[in-house]
Amino acid sequence: MRAIVIPILLGVLCLMGCGKEDAPECDSCIIQNQRVKFCDNGDGTYSMSSMGETEFLTYEELEKWGVNFEELKEMTCAADDIIFK
Repeated sequence: MRAIVIPILLGVLCLMGCGKEDAPECDSCIIQNQRVKFCDNGDGTYSMSSMGETEFLTYEELEKWGVNFEELKEMTCAADDIIFK
């Protein structure tokens, strides 16, 4: 019985401990009735996805534009209120 329970518990603990760390941190907003998803991939890269297309950005690219990823999300989502309404 012990030979069965221990591997199962170890497997469950590994799945619970490993899965969350690898997932990117994402947020989204709606622009012109389309969801735009913003993800911090946790490795210095970021992604913006909408309508099946994804654009990847790096920390260095954002730095050249003078914004951080949080500011880019805020400006992009606010543009819907300013431009399209």
